[in-house]
Amino acid sequence: MEGFSFEKFARLDFFREVNAKFLDFVNLREGQKIVDLACGTGTITEIILKKIKNTKNALIFAVDTSQEALYQARKNLQRFKESAVKFVHARAEELKRILNLKVDAVIFCNAIHYVSQKEKLIRDIYNILKDKGYFAFNTSFFKEAHLPETDVFYRRWMMRAIRILIKKYNIRPPKEEKTEARKRLSAEEYRKLLQRCKFKIKEFHIRKVNMPLEGWLAISEFRDFITGIFPGVPLDKASYALKEGVKEVYENMKLKAVPRNWLEVVAVK
Repeated sequence: MEGFSFEKFARLDFFREVNAKFLDFVNLREGQKIVDLACGTGTITEIILKKIKNTKNALIFAVDTSQEALYQARKNLQRFKESAVKFVHARAEELKRILNLKVDAVIFCNAIHYVSQKEKLIRDIYNILKDKGYFAFNTSFFKEAHLPETDVFYRRWMMRAIRILIKKYNIRPPKEEKTEARKRLSAEEYRKLLQRCKFKIKEFHIRKVNMPLEGWLAISEFRDFITGIFPGVPLDKASYALKEGVKEVYENMKLKAVPRNWLEVVAVK
């Protein structure tokens, strides 16, 4: 399951802390019907369950495109035996079709940047929410994610990774069009999009998060991150180059962490 998946990154303490703090802005409570979109292996679902505390009367729809991820999520959440979690194999864009009831909240952590038709999805979410229902999402893949002071870090990292690919594997990464995960909206574009879809914005933050080396190493084992940087390069080789490259840069620049911005948004119907 961990082969080029998001699981390793999602298990890191700093990642759980970032998302737990974000979900403090959402009015999660017992008795609600909640959708966890792109639930992956259940990290966010677990945070939701812990925040609700009394989960007997709650119903959570954990939705993901990966059968493997859902299988792992079931295992990871086994200890919440009294909780009603319904695992749904579907794309986020299919939300309106797969749900035939109104819900109190839709949580969409760390994945909205993958959706190409964002406005359609957001309108669908608006329609399935109860009045005064919440739509909450965050992402570290938006235009302002990179802080200007980190440009040197990223540039050196990519240079070293490319050098490793060439020297060790005789692979020169092709210059191809960026994948969808790498096409980013700005924070203001997200704001206008929500307003266009009739949402009222309750919280709108950019949180600076210090990512430790283990975070960069873990994200360098994630398929979508790898292919976003080195499209067409074999995953194992690209991952190795990224990991070795970032370790060298951390050592040479004597870094303890590199800051990255997370966009956090809570909107109300």
